[in-house]
Amino acid sequence: MKKIVLLVLVVSMTSCNTESKKEAIANTTNQVEKDIEMYISLWDTFIYKRDPSVINSTSFTEDCVVDYAGISFVNKSIPA
Repeated sequence: MKKIVLLVLVVSMTSCNTESKKEAIANTTNQVEKDIEMYISLWDTFIYKRDPSVINSTSFTEDCVVDYAGISFVNKSIPA
């Protein structure tokens, strides 16, 4: 009888853990999808609309370095 109670306890504990892992994976997947959408939007604006103002602390960390020589190259190489 003790073995059955122990088995039920172990099974119930592992099934709860599985659900929390599934939730964590789902949350991570949603965040990655949002990050990809932001990344695509940001670079489309930067490259195609030639708007360097999207390179800011909202979209990047404070230690991000922008090479303005590259920006002027992008501005000259993409037709209006």
